Amino acid sequence: MAIRMSRASRVDSGFAALMTYLAARAPFATLPLGEVAETVGGAIRRNHYVLAVEDGRVVGGVCWALCDHAVATEWLNGGRTPGFADVLDGDTVVLMLGGADHARATVCGIRHVATLYPGRRYILNRFGRTGRHPTGRFPASRPGVPSTAG
Repeated sequence: MAIRMSRASRVDSGFAALMTYLAARAPFATLPLGEVAETVGGAIRRNHYVLAVEDGRVVGGVCWALCDHAVATEWLNGGRTPGFADVLDGDTVVLMLGGADHARATVCGIRHVATLYPGRRYILNRFGRTGRHPTGRFPASRPGVPSTAG
């Protein structure tokens, strides 16, 4: 079935859909609710989120922030957390949170964000099933493809 990337027509519906999806999946199911809710809520208020929908069912979602590269690297390396106004626009896309039921949904989410912000840097902090991984570049460099990270 085709995967459709979309946003909910209402803020509360988007929040409910993404929170319900994440609540049953690692690592989000074990993270503090307040942190996850704050991340999802902020992304939805900024319109920096997308849901992957297949057969009328949410099968993934991505939340991001936009900020200057210096702000992003300080933030992701444990420094100052930027305020709402600091993550509305900038030269760097910070992939804050994402998950999907299968690889196709993951790829659709990544491609969707990439089409919205061509030419910008992408970075993330990855929280896998075993905990936090170091800050990384995203998408990862591949032979013959220039890195999008600085």
